[in-house]
Amino acid sequence: MKKLLIALVVFAALALPTAAMGLSPGEATVNNVLRGGYSERGFRVYNTEPSTVSFKIELRGSVKDWIKVVPGDTLEVGPSQVAAITLQIQPPQDTPNGLYEGTMVVTGTPVAAGGEGSISRIATGVQARVAVEVVDKEVLSLIILETRVESIEQKQPLVVAIRAKNAGNVRATPKVTVQIIDSNGQTVKTAEDSSTEILPTQSRDLKVVIPTLDLEVGKYTAHVSITVGGDSLAENRLDFEILEKGALRRQGELLGITGPSWVKVGEAAKLVAQFKNSGQVASDAKFTAEIYVDGALIDTATSETIEVAPGETSELSVIFRPDRPGRFVVRGSVFYSKRRTPESEFILNVQPLNALSFDLYYGIIVLLLALAVGFAVYKRAKHQPPASGAGFQ
Repeated sequence: MKKLLIALVVFAALALPTAAMGLSPGEATVNNVLRGGYSERGFRVYNTEPSTVSFKIELRGSVKDWIKVVPGDTLEVGPSQVAAITLQIQPPQDTPNGLYEGTMVVTGTPVAAGGEGSISRIATGVQARVAVEVVDKEVLSLIILETRVESIEQKQPLVVAIRAKNAGNVRATPKVTVQIIDSNGQTVKTAEDSSTEILPTQSRDLKVVIPTLDLEVGKYTAHVSITVGGDSLAENRLDFEILEKGALRRQGELLGITGPSWVKVGEAAKLVAQFKNSGQVASDAKFTAEIYVDGALIDTATSETIEVAPGETSELSVIFRPDRPGRFVVRGSVFYSKRRTPESEFILNVQPLNALSFDLYYGIIVLLLALAVGFAVYKRAKHQPPASGAGFQ
């Protein structure tokens, strides 16, 4: 009987839902971190479940007191989605030189369809080794990854875009100087910018915006010079054109709308639209969502307007708080450059505040089945006659 009870407990535990998850990379070594300085390293948390999973992140070992997890040590990841986290590493000024090791432990727990509170959930976890080398020697190093400029229409500002990475262990503030040269070789505009500070290990986008209201249609060259700490890093000559208004193509795509599949009444649901600017000119984009129940429009929501560069994909989000349970249909589109994308749909399911979670129902059913099987086996064993054996002569 004792073995039977143990088997039933194991069966019930294995039948309860667990979180399938992944973590990448599996380990990270961060070198040349300055005492009292800053460094960072990114990780990705994978939820391979068909439902939302709540993750908890914990640092252990000698590095735990000077590493911060961003956006936070708890986060929810939607079904079959990936979340990015960043470890911000800041060893104190008095940290001795050396290699410090620790472990990042990530545990995941399935979130019930109606929210938190289920007793029938099992947390699973993965971990990654984190090693940090602390040094006292300053290294100033900046890598220019990309410098680009696009043709514009007349009276539009020229944007010189630069992507730079701080490969050293001290803060770097690059100075960017841009000269616009016309087809006759004359410098007609000059601009400078040194307002962006880049922390160690970070990559940042730098932009120099130059008004061109007084420039005529024609071909030009942007001479871009980048220095840091007085040292020259890069010089580029980039050709571009100023075209007549309306010459550049304007086009955009709404790639889809995402959000939580289930929320409760009154909970905030963040609805995110993925918009791609597939045109040739920067566009101001705004997401507008209409919310329907049983075919009737009950609410609308509009995002902030952001500028999306050619070829880039950006997220536009709105917050919706349902005031009733039911099945909500979200229909949305993006407005850009006096145009509108085709609509996309998303389904949001809303439960009452007092609704029991699916996991709780599942757990109760599993336990009842286990008890029923155990009782049947016990009753059968109790009424079964003992095996006959040889008697005494």
